[in-house]
Amino acid sequence: MKTAVQLAMTGSAVRFPLASASTYDSTKHNLGPVMFQGTDSWTGTKTFIGPAPIQVGRPVETAIATAAGFPHAVQIGAVEYAVVLADISTAATLRKFLLYIYRTDLGTLTYRGAISFTFPTAATIRGIRLQRSVTTTGTVTCSGTAVTGTGTDWFTKRFSGGCRIGFGSTDPDQITTWYDTAPATAISSNASLTLASAGPTLGSATPYILEEYTLLIAATCATTTDGGLRVIKGLSLSTACWSGTATATAISLAGTADNLRLCYWLKDAATVTSLIVAGLALDAVSSDNLTQDCYMLDATSGTTVTIFKFNVKAALTLTAGVATNAFAYKTGAPTIVGTTSQLHNCRIGTLKHGAGNGVPSLYFTTTTRLYRCALSAITNGSTTFLSDVMLEVPPGGVNTIPATGAMNNLEIFDSLDRIGWISTCATAFRSYMTQYRTDSSQLDHLWLADTKVVHASTGDVNAYPYPNTSSTNTSTWGEGGICFIARHGTTNLLNQLYTVPTGAHWGYQNTAPYNVYITPAIATPSASKYYMLAVNDVKQLGDDDLGVTPEGYKVYYRTSGITDNTGAWNALGIDLDLSGVTPASSIQFKFEFKILSATCVPARILGLCVSYETTDDIPSDLRWNMDDSSATDGTVGFIQATSFAAFPTVLQIDYYRVDTNALVLTQASSGSTNGVFEYHNGSTWVSGLSTNTIGMRRRFRPTAGLPNGVAVYPKLTVVS
Repeated sequence: MKTAVQLAMTGSAVRFPLASASTYDSTKHNLGPVMFQGTDSWTGTKTFIGPAPIQVGRPVETAIATAAGFPHAVQIGAVEYAVVLADISTAATLRKFLLYIYRTDLGTLTYRGAISFTFPTAATIRGIRLQRSVTTTGTVTCSGTAVTGTGTDWFTKRFSGGCRIGFGSTDPDQITTWYDTAPATAISSNASLTLASAGPTLGSATPYILEEYTLLIAATCATTTDGGLRVIKGLSLSTACWSGTATATAISLAGTADNLRLCYWLKDAATVTSLIVAGLALDAVSSDNLTQDCYMLDATSGTTVTIFKFNVKAALTLTAGVATNAFAYKTGAPTIVGTTSQLHNCRIGTLKHGAGNGVPSLYFTTTTRLYRCALSAITNGSTTFLSDVMLEVPPGGVNTIPATGAMNNLEIFDSLDRIGWISTCATAFRSYMTQYRTDSSQLDHLWLADTKVVHASTGDVNAYPYPNTSSTNTSTWGEGGICFIARHGTTNLLNQLYTVPTGAHWGYQNTAPYNVYITPAIATPSASKYYMLAVNDVKQLGDDDLGVTPEGYKVYYRTSGITDNTGAWNALGIDLDLSGVTPASSIQFKFEFKILSATCVPARILGLCVSYETTDDIPSDLRWNMDDSSATDGTVGFIQATSFAAFPTVLQIDYYRVDTNALVLTQASSGSTNGVFEYHNGSTWVSGLSTNTIGMRRRFRPTAGLPNGVAVYPKLTVVS
């Protein structure tokens, strides 16, 4: 008999792997870290699964109404990110910085508020970084605004007044209420700190998490010696810190006290020599929170570069908010080819391929080259720190796609082990996602494009939002599989922040974090032949004129190693034909998605259906009836399709485990030990089999014997 089984995208899901493969569950939807399950305004009530849908932030349309770019994101927990943008408007002394909170599980990008700092002379931001420090050492008690620690290390690790604390867990995902510490009160002890407002009463030892955010700002000023590196300490993510009104929270320049919610000016000398800042790169913080190297790229000469190194975690020796003791050294100034970009330039990463394989390195771009500098080679006075270089050779070669000669910024995408190399887009150029190549070979992927569609909130509601350059500069940051793309227009039409789940791009999912969707095991009891997989997906988002077609996906299957996640995956063809697959009692599918493209709009899976042939698992005069069946309690419905030659007096049902085919429950209609056979008399269910009537609805309702949490399938036979 030919039959089919359907799978909806509703039901329980787990994040796989969140921390390890142990989170996998063959009975649930398994979602990679950037996968999404739910609905949005584009699908209404229809639940879908796929990579996190693109979200749009509109800085010019916030209360602060500021054009912003230079995104930097920090992943807070498994599904939550803090994203900071910097003011990109015409150079001025007052510069604003905006905070957004993004969640992959909810598919939301929420504006939180803004802070500001006033430079001594008109400043142009060249790059920012948001640094997060965390400690969970020891336990705490709390009474009013006083928090007392036992075995804690807050002062030793130089946490600043203004940071935030959450009680009850060391996992940020488990904290529902955060409390700011007093921003003007230094943390001067390992055993005590002061909250800005009263906290909960906690009389016994309680786990906690203390979290501080630090904003690093690289800027060039009208008076060039006023530029260099600023560090704002003691930030939290609260609206008390980031004002949600039209007036940003003003951060003052520090005086002589370190580790407060203030701005600190880190100079390389009494008179700054980093005059034309091009960007900055931040290395990992040490485990003791006392060392974190920051590298600032300087392009004072149009044909040379210099790198300045600071320890932004140093205990500062201050005079009127200025410190020189955090400065370590600067390199010499080797000659480079092309013009050094001053747009969010400079990244630190350790790639797993090419010339920089396994080597912690700093990467920066000029208009025509991408340079790598091994961190070990960036030393005091060195002029030989340029390790190697990559040229712009588009996919297909320059006779297929001309080189832009206008590369502007870059990003290292750890989850893909690739570099995003971004053009200025001032003349509708394309950008690249690629391995780092020093052999002048072609780059890997093209992505992003200029479609001239803008995404102001006042635009047509049928225009689905996706990142397109609109011939403006863009800057990017990749974190945890999500790419945050800022469009650097200065109006509400052209200044947006987009979220794109680049980490889910197909072909890169053979190692953790596995940004894929894996279905639950789909029972195909008594299957003797598979036919095909049918996938119900969203064909278009938006209307016929302004809508977009989501990108494609690839499907893989397996019929063994499902329960323990050990089975190998096999690719399905584009026709999703299953006829060559050896039938089994269950089958499972994995979806990988295309992301890197002109629009980057990921597919949305609404449901799927497997058709297959079965051996006789039900008498020929009966048919299974899904409408009267329930996966919750194991009830199985069946309906009479034809008239029996001899109506049975006793039916027997047997339930088998899907994974092992072991018998787990048996019951004849002549008894009721494990459940009851019932028929529907037109208004209610009645015990028994009733009479030989075509269309009669019957069911078996188990009352005992079925194992919890185990997939099973039934067989129905005539006993007499």
